[in-house]
Amino acid sequence: MIYNLDIDDGNACRALLARFELAVSETTLGGLLIALEGIAGQTVTDENGAIGPSEQASNAKEALSEAKSLYPTSVHACISEHLSTLIPKFFYFDHYSELKGRTESGPLIEAVRTETVSTLEQDQRTALALLQLGYATDALVNDDYEKRSGEMEAVAADLT
Repeated sequence: MIYNLDIDDGNACRALLARFELAVSETTLGGLLIALEGIAGQTVTDENGAIGPSEQASNAKEALSEAKSLYPTSVHACISEHLSTLIPKFFYFDHYSELKGRTESGPLIEAVRTETVSTLEQDQRTALALLQLGYATDALVNDDYEKRSGEMEAVAADLT
């Protein structure tokens, strides 16, 4: 699938800077990382003459760590990768079979267990294909009606 995204690195940079209360005007991830590295190296001398990182330097180190964690390659690549996981999966089938209103699941599961699916009638094979598409398991053949009914509803929800 091909899609185009117009992603503004500046928004990601501004959000990160606001979160860590840093005043930097960079609008690209590369520029931001360089600026944060510069700020992270800043030091101050306390009243005892000890040299240590400034508050801004500490914030910059945290922001730098988070920026590298959130966007290891680029803002665009990370957002594209995340969005690609949200795109629904489609499948194509060109053979339509009639599906009865009710189908006994026992013979279907038994045919799978004994590898005799080809002996099933066409409507049973269709029902089995739909159950397999919904990741049905042997738990469908259970004497407990409530449990079996719940499994069937879960398969129906997966198919929907």
